[in-house]
Amino acid sequence: MLHKMCSALFGFMVWAQQTNVPSLGPAPQAKSGQEFDDWLELAESRDPKSTVRQATAFLARYPRSEFAARACQAQMIAYQQLDDYQGSVAAGKQALALDPGNLHVLATLANVIPNPGDGRAPTDAQLREAASYAQRVLDGVALQKIPRSLDLGEWQRIRLSLEVSARAALGWVALLRGQPREAIRELEWVTGRGGGKDGVQWLRLGAAYVSTIDNECQAARAYERAAALGPEPVRFRATEAIKRLGPNAAQCQFIAPDKLLSAPGTPPTPVRRSPGRQP
Repeated sequence: MLHKMCSALFGFMVWAQQTNVPSLGPAPQAKSGQEFDDWLELAESRDPKSTVRQATAFLARYPRSEFAARACQAQMIAYQQLDDYQGSVAAGKQALALDPGNLHVLATLANVIPNPGDGRAPTDAQLREAASYAQRVLDGVALQKIPRSLDLGEWQRIRLSLEVSARAALGWVALLRGQPREAIRELEWVTGRGGGKDGVQWLRLGAAYVSTIDNECQAARAYERAAALGPEPVRFRATEAIKRLGPNAAQCQFIAPDKLLSAPGTPPTPVRRSPGRQP
């Protein structure tokens, strides 16, 4: 039930990267003008079905291209947008085989793998794999030097995005493993930073609160935020979750949406408990 409520369509996740994200490693070089033109056509594609076809054709035409890992990355993203779980995971793993340290691919796979789709729950092996990828992102970010092609501000934005993505995956994995307090720690970190405008993360945080004792107000607050942010599948799930909280949730003291986010690194703002409930 938990997985069906919180997984949402994984194509909605904010971690779906753009094909032209700045490279954190050496810039690939084309061996011919035609190869570079074909790569640009692929990189600029905005239709996911076309991107899948173009990536397949590019890899067949230029199997030794320095752009091969990025072509696989583009295909992974396109499959994610098409809600094709198997295709996204396969393309992502192919990208990692060519470029094992690609933090963008690791972050995407960490969030995709725990969501098999069709109402299926992930296996223990899939959860371990996703957590491993997420941890590799955090470890890699800590060791990553600022690329010369990026200014400090752009690097800080990319670093935060990667950290948020990795911690969101760790929070979701913890929740699926029945470890709500670990999930709350990670998801509070996420929603207090770059993931605070992502309804999926608030929906999952609400589910984590529900899984602990005496957290109806925090859960209702998180679900309200998820419903406000959407998209529609998240809004529907959040609204239904609020109904299931029962009458006590209606007596919680809510905070204006622009005040919902705690300062980075701090717990959420305390809210009044329901009458009759003691600390």
